[in-house]
Amino acid sequence: MKRKRLTQIFPFLLPLRVREKEFFYHLRLKMNGNYASIKRENVFHEEVTHKRVLLINEDSGYDIEYQYNKRDNIKIAGKKINRVIIKPGEVFSFWYLVGKISAKNGYKKGLCISDGKMTYAYGGGLCLLSNFLFELFLETPLTIQERHPHAYESFRPKEGDILGTDATIVSGWLDLKMKNNTNMTFQILIETDDQYLYGAILSNHLMPYHYKIVEENGTYLKNQDEIYYDNDIIKEWYHKETNILAKREFLYHSHILIRYPVTEKDLS
Repeated sequence: MKRKRLTQIFPFLLPLRVREKEFFYHLRLKMNGNYASIKRENVFHEEVTHKRVLLINEDSGYDIEYQYNKRDNIKIAGKKINRVIIKPGEVFSFWYLVGKISAKNGYKKGLCISDGKMTYAYGGGLCLLSNFLFELFLETPLTIQERHPHAYESFRPKEGDILGTDATIVSGWLDLKMKNNTNMTFQILIETDDQYLYGAILSNHLMPYHYKIVEENGTYLKNQDEIYYDNDIIKEWYHKETNILAKREFLYHSHILIRYPVTEKDLS
């Protein structure tokens, strides 16, 4: 018989265990001297990539207040990341820069996934920011060091979107980390207004390539009563001057639980 954890026997201990784990997690981050932390007020001029995304989802199925709270949470965290530079050999860590999430630090309750279920927590909605950053990073020469997919996908992707390019974060457990293995320095720009989240990655050197993320072998699979979407995430490198494909790089295989309606056509 599987032995129960102490917090399963005494559930009232769980919040203490969570706080303890989170404290030591952030302590270990602070003790590591290899994380990007310096901000440069003057921005680099060479743009590697840029994006924008809507902050408010009118069709979430939940009280719109949590969407506004998500926007406010992202504004707070985004300021911690905006204009940070990543030098050669350094690692970007979401939690190293953002720090602890609490009401004391200005965060509000937003939607988040916990144990595979939608719930509410302070800082809820920050996964939109980590998703956004990861999509930006994928279109750069930075190397994935730590990335975790969400437990499931609730909404069918819009035209042009690729499933499997998300990145969830959980304070004390799951981080988003990207390493700069190049000889260039990069800078992150993050801005928000009431509607959009804007972001860009800049460089201190002219970039010989631009990058595109594509999927291969995308297919829906049925396993008993569950539907999954499998695909391979590929990075394509194009010469900036000629737009000729120079390199194709396999990044990872994605296996996603699907919670939105799937048709027989999708499965065929």
